[in-house]
Amino acid sequence: MENFVQKYLARINYNDSPKPALATLRKLHRQHLLSIPFENLSIMAHQHISLDFDTLSEKILDRGRGGFCFELNGLFFKLLEELGFTARMVSARVLNPDGEFGPEYDHMAIIVSLDEDWLVDVGFGNHFLEPVPILSDQHYADDEGYFKVERHGPDMLALMRSSDGVSYTCDYIFTIRRSNIEDFTAMCEYHQTSPDAPNTQNLFCTMAIPGGRKTLSGSSFFIRNGEGISKILLTDKDGIQTVLQEHFGITVGENQLSLLPQTGEKFPESQQSFPIGQLG
Repeated sequence: MENFVQKYLARINYNDSPKPALATLRKLHRQHLLSIPFENLSIMAHQHISLDFDTLSEKILDRGRGGFCFELNGLFFKLLEELGFTARMVSARVLNPDGEFGPEYDHMAIIVSLDEDWLVDVGFGNHFLEPVPILSDQHYADDEGYFKVERHGPDMLALMRSSDGVSYTCDYIFTIRRSNIEDFTAMCEYHQTSPDAPNTQNLFCTMAIPGGRKTLSGSSFFIRNGEGISKILLTDKDGIQTVLQEHFGITVGENQLSLLPQTGEKFPESQQSFPIGQLG
């Protein structure tokens, strides 16, 4: 597995000692999010996603792609394990727009145990850049907001999020019980095939940048940084391909590109850049 670790650390531009310590965990987490996009291109191109380790490694490390939660957290968990961290995969249930939590194994997260327990998650899109302490009096804050973990009933925990550090809402609830990658297979299949799943609705590719985030959603490309938020409406598929290559390091084949965006969707007739509100 030494070659796997070397390739992973090179992929995320991590050059320090990888000894299992909190400082290492924080930097690994941040570097992953600054280097590997959260994206659903395979889903939109109807390419089946397997949670097999070799398949994930080939896609993300060898081909320079990203993925969605089961892929990204699954491979990051393997890295942590190889580096000697005490880590476990856990099942999470995401709060949907109707105010209800999804089923068990709706989302994969990771708990890492050091002097205290930390919530690790590199597969939730625009989210915390470094691990969040579990059941701590302290919140964690960065460019994406304020985060803390609270108890949610007798056997569940809740990840809470706030834009101001005062008023919090729940992103998802999660268990502390250990899960295996195979436990997520059924929900991974659902999220890549069901017409009701968010991941099958619209093309997205998003990645953290220092002080903000860049996001391709359908034929719109957003950049949020310290100067505000800009939006570019892409006029054709070549524009989408250029954004994927130049901003995310992803090259897509013609078979994928023909499905991005969905058949029948019309591209805007003009291209413009203008400030918009907070990007989700």
